Amino acid sequence: MSIIIRYELKDFEVLPYLIRATYRHLRKKERLFKFEEIVLDFIRKKLPALNTSKELISAFKNLKITVERVMVDPQEPKPISFVNYVCWIESKIKNRSYAEVVKENAKKVLSY
Repeated sequence: MSIIIRYELKDFEVLPYLIRATYRHLRKKERLFKFEEIVLDFIRKKLPALNTSKELISAFKNLKITVERVMVDPQEPKPISFVNYVCWIESKIKNRSYAEVVKENAKKVLSY
């Protein structure tokens, strides 16, 4: 979560350190699950290489597909958090606030 907050604050100087520290911590605890690995690799490797908003949106779309696929895998533990990571990724794709996307998804769920 701290890494996403730093990304949102555009504090890009701290991100490499946080990512390395997070990798070390999760590997030491033997808790580096597929979800964390995907998100950390995306922020560490893909985001710095993106130059245009089209590339950024496309990369977030691919990330969303990958994360959704992992989230339905019964062998993969679900990330326990108060943050809906898929909504966060979707907010980046749609260039909208996280709150708007969460409200929109909540309305969809409640309308069923």
